[in-house]
This record gives sequence, structure tokens and C-alpha cells, in this order.
Amino acid sequence: MEPNILLIVCDTLRKDIIDLYGGEAKMPNLRKLAKDSMVYDNCIAPSPWTFPSHVSLFTGLYPSEHGIHETKDVKVEQLRERHMRLGAERLAEFLSARGYNTLGVSNNLMVSRFTGFDRGFRNFFNIEPSPWSRSKIATEARNIGAGMFQISKELIAARRINDMLKYAKEFMRIKSLAKAVNYPMDKGAELTNSLITYTPLYGKFFLFVNYYEMHEPYKGFDEKEMLDNLLGIRKTSAAKVERLKG
Repeated sequence: MEPNILLIVCDTLRKDIIDLYGGEAKMPNLRKLAKDSMVYDNCIAPSPWTFPSHVSLFTGLYPSEHGIHETKDVKVEQLRERHMRLGAERLAEFLSARGYNTLGVSNNLMVSRFTGFDRGFRNFFNIEPSPWSRSKIATEARNIGAGMFQISKELIAARRINDMLKYAKEFMRIKSLAKAVNYPMDKGAELTNSLITYTPLYGKFFLFVNYYEMHEPYKGFDEKEMLDNLLGIRKTSAAKVERLKG
């Protein structure tokens, strides 16, 4: 009898943080699972970021083989196109051809239908809880400048004074909505868990889940710092990188 397969990715979760590997984070359910499982002590990601790592995960190819990685001239949009054209068989395709019911759920836009990761899945759900990414006005403002001061400066120079009020209203609306949905503390995990709980999985199944909760905010971040990071306007100092790594 062929087993059901559950593949869970906790995006950016560090091994040395988990108590299973001697870290401080208490994960009792993971420890229970480990007692009846094979635990790898030296498992290394093929790439330092999401997109190429997941291509490797689903194809079994190194980034040097599949070619889906950023360079100075190749960015995410080009990676999406390359990924769409990649001829390698995906894990979901392999299992689907063998009668598996394939279901994917991802909170991460880098692992989505937009980036071609739904290939081989019978159903693939993207959960995007960020009020910032869903706002066309916020995207428009972000393209003008980094932060409210620079945006205002650019709008004044372009004699677009009326747009300043529009952007300010949208900023306050999104900030209020983010608080209501507990973003960025909850990046879709609650909805993902509900979806998994109440979705019937008939026959033998392959279920892939990508959780995004391990991204910022990190310990020690205040609300303003979190907001600045979401707006993409704060540079992270070398000292802070070392503090976060510790």
C-alpha cells in the first residue's frame, strides 16, 4: 500500500533555533513526530532563498542544473518565465501520474501559481494575507519613492498635491486593516490550518504546505520598525544582522 505524503516547509526556520536540535524554541509536536521518524542532522538547502530552493525541492536538481536563480541581470519576473519553460518533471507531476491526489497550499508569493509552482497539483491554493501587497494604491506609492517623506517630496515636485491625501488615506486604511487581521504576526497560518482541516483528501494524497510565519517580525522589532520593513525603506545595519543571527 502506497503511503500518503505530507511535505511541510517552514520558510526560513533555522535549525539551531529548534529544541529538537538543541535550540530554545519549544516544539513539542515536532519532538513527538521525531520519535517515530528519521531525523536528519546535516540537511542543507540548495540555495539561500525561496525560489531556487523550491525548484530544487520539486525537481531534484541543483540550482546550477535548473538555472532558476537570480543574477545581476535576471530577477524574479525572468525566473518565473524560466521556471514555466523548465522541462524537468516536478514531484507533483510524478505523484499525480501514479494516482495521487495532489494539493498545494502556500502563504508565500514566491511559491505560487504566479511563479509556476502549481504544476502537477490538482488544486493549488495561494493565501496572501498582506493588505500591502493587495493594494494597487500602495504599490503605486511605493513605485514613486521609499517612505512617506520621499513620496511626498516627489508628489510636490510633480505638482500632484491631491494625490498626497489619497496615499495618506490608503496608508491609514491598510495600517488599520493589518491590525485587524493580525498582520504581520499571522501571515496566513490560521487560514491555512482551517483549509487543511476542512478540505477532504480522497484516496492517497500528496499535500504540500508552505508556512511563512518565520519571516519578520523578529524578536526585538518594534511596530514602527516592522512597518518600515514592510515599506522597504529601512536599511539593516551590519550590527543588527549580527544581533538577529545570534
